[in-house]
Amino acid sequence: MADTGNYKIVKSQLPLIGGTAGHNFIVVLDPNNRPIHELNGLATSQDGEIKPIGYLPSDRLRVYNEQEAKMRFYHPSQNQEIVFEGSYEEVMHKFNLGYEIGQEINRRNPSYPILGLGQNSNSVASTLLRGMNLKDPDLGMALTPGENSLLIPEEELKRIRQNWEQQHKPLNSSQEKPQSKYEETMAMLQGLLNDTDGSYAKKLLADNPDKVASFNERVQQASEEERQQQFVAQENQNIQQEQQRGFSRSV
Repeated sequence: MADTGNYKIVKSQLPLIGGTAGHNFIVVLDPNNRPIHELNGLATSQDGEIKPIGYLPSDRLRVYNEQEAKMRFYHPSQNQEIVFEGSYEEVMHKFNLGYEIGQEINRRNPSYPILGLGQNSNSVASTLLRGMNLKDPDLGMALTPGENSLLIPEEELKRIRQNWEQQHKPLNSSQEKPQSKYEETMAMLQGLLNDTDGSYAKKLLADNPDKVASFNERVQQASEEERQQQFVAQENQNIQQEQQRGFSRSV
């Protein structure tokens, strides 16, 4: 996979039974194509243990990230396709939406079909991608039962996505990050250097009345201190002159 310099959300497929079948899942890759996050649907026993495949009526289908599963499934050699790429913030916004959809699946506590013949881990991947409003590509000829089958109806996925978007708006070009003090000062200095008609300086003064007042106060204080220093210096000089005149008269 080529390095585009972006973070990526990828649909990947773990080969099973010698590549005859496949387990679809979601993975986030960094700009160097290293996996940093995953979302997997996995068979889980009634006591919470992850199983390679479910075969008991008590087994459930649950969604895990890589930390919860305590394992990773991604390998660069797998059949895979990029479904979204962008900045870290943009990719994680999508991925976190997928995680929230996974939590909704877990709250519904679906059963795992015996031997995976029904809505299974591949259904999880399809549901997450549909909920994130991303494409769900076909990754090859492997048997993938449950693929394209949704664990949450389309309209409910749309509602979850809309609620998420309202509560977690990502940063974009119109939402600038706050400048540091250094960046703010450098921008102000650059503006002053480019200010050929004085308009920037006037705007700067008008936009910062509190700073202007504070500056004027410091200037007045400095002027007063300078006057006092000059007065003291003059008094000291007068005293020295009087002492010299007194010394001359005594001689």
